[in-house]
Amino acid sequence: MEVLDNLTRKLLALIQKNNLLTSQEIGEEIGLSASTVQRRLKQLRASKVIEKDVAIISPELIGRRMMAIVMLEMERENPNVLNELKSSLSAREEVMQCYWVTGKSDFVLIMTFSDMSAFERFCEEHFINNKNVKRFYTNVVVSRVKFGLSVPID
Repeated sequence: MEVLDNLTRKLLALIQKNNLLTSQEIGEEIGLSASTVQRRLKQLRASKVIEKDVAIISPELIGRRMMAIVMLEMERENPNVLNELKSSLSAREEVMQCYWVTGKSDFVLIMTFSDMSAFERFCEEHFINNKNVKRFYTNVVVSRVKFGLSVPID
């Protein structure tokens, strides 16, 4: 599905806000039959326009009261080292988001921890004792002002 028509864009905007809407409810909102909505959703998932269907959990309410944004600089950048680090970080549940970026830092991580000691243990194991990590900078989140995963649907 290369070009998204207006109805598909409306469908995507709706399910980004509430993925529990039924095909019937979506169809009534945008003017399509429930079966057409189901077909479009199936196509959007198959083509990876919809990457995942997930529940967004409140970290604070399950004991993950600390959130950190970490900028990581690599000692050296070769494909094997980068791939090893990407794989290692992707496997860690504390790493909510990981971006390989341009600029002074090589990676930006959004991470969550139960407390500062859990964060300290993670840093020691994955950053301080890693010969491929040159340095890392941390910003501890005071409060979430805005959080979302929605993509603007123009």
